[in-house]
Amino acid sequence: MTIYQRGDVWYDLFYINGRRYRGSTKTKNSKQAERVEARKRVAAEARESLRPKRVPLVRDFAKQFVDWLDKTTLEQKTKDDYKNGRRLILKTPLAGMRMDQITADDVETTRFHESPHSRNCAIRTLRRTLGKARDWKLVREVPRIKSVKVFPRDRMVTVDDEKPLLAASPRPWKDVLTIMLDSGLRNGDASRMRLENINWDSAFYFNPRGKTRKARRPVPLSDRVIALLRNIQQEQLGQREGWVFPSKKTRAGHIGLSELEHMFRNVARRLGIPDALKLYCARHTFGTLREFSGSQCGFCPTAAACGADLNHRPLGYEPKGSMLSPVDFVALPRFQQRKSYGFCTLVARDGFGDDNCTLISRPKQE
Repeated sequence: MTIYQRGDVWYDLFYINGRRYRGSTKTKNSKQAERVEARKRVAAEARESLRPKRVPLVRDFAKQFVDWLDKTTLEQKTKDDYKNGRRLILKTPLAGMRMDQITADDVETTRFHESPHSRNCAIRTLRRTLGKARDWKLVREVPRIKSVKVFPRDRMVTVDDEKPLLAASPRPWKDVLTIMLDSGLRNGDASRMRLENINWDSAFYFNPRGKTRKARRPVPLSDRVIALLRNIQQEQLGQREGWVFPSKKTRAGHIGLSELEHMFRNVARRLGIPDALKLYCARHTFGTLREFSGSQCGFCPTAAACGADLNHRPLGYEPKGSMLSPVDFVALPRFQQRKSYGFCTLVARDGFGDDNCTLISRPKQE
């Protein structure tokens, strides 16, 4: 007999792998006592502690999670992604909930961030956090949390966007936007530019690292960017090494991404530009116009290789019947590249299909 009665309360007594377990079921009902004893057997076979532990709060467990994260061999980008997700989670009411009380509905109704990409970052982190809590025997079950659907960007930086943005933007944010528009660099790569990686004679910048392996590549620079970088070098007293955009506010020593994003959003909203236009759209604008023009950067053997090098898919270049709405745009003067890059001007009026686009070639500048 595995349960017995002492007074009015039932007690359990059983053996698992030669180890004796005995305790009170804290009930006067024999049926309930049998169920309590069965749960204790399952926990004992799983080598779990039979002493009730209080499940930690999300904010408390987040510290343990970061300590474990720093000791792992995960890529640094993965660690940074989880730490950013932790930051987003701690700003929500979920931070004050216990780990075993979080449900899929709670996550579904929580506003982590207005961006779906940032929201998915928080969801990935929360899934990993709950998974570690289950591995460490702090919770028995974890909810199934689904990521939100992310739609591809379908907005480009038009002439009507670029002129007021550059006019209203202070430096160095104005310089970063100009570089992204003319070279297709990611915002993170542009903010981390260093003077020693600029080849002034051949007019290109060597990007040593980035989001992907293909980000390590030479990037051709336009006349406008070369003049901009020369001006920055003169302001830094002719230095040949160091950050192009130094900053004393960040640990890294260069201007931060969050500062760039906030500045862009504030300026864009002040000008009445929709929130659909992100800073990253400058890179997509460059890649889209370059692929449509069929031109090469001077370092890749073919135009297709240029697109693969950028890891970019042209905006709006979708089959007929797609849900992507047409965007009217005119290529900007920045595509009059120097030397043999020979970009073309793309004019689109009714859409992005082959029947609606007209390519007007420009002569190459010598």
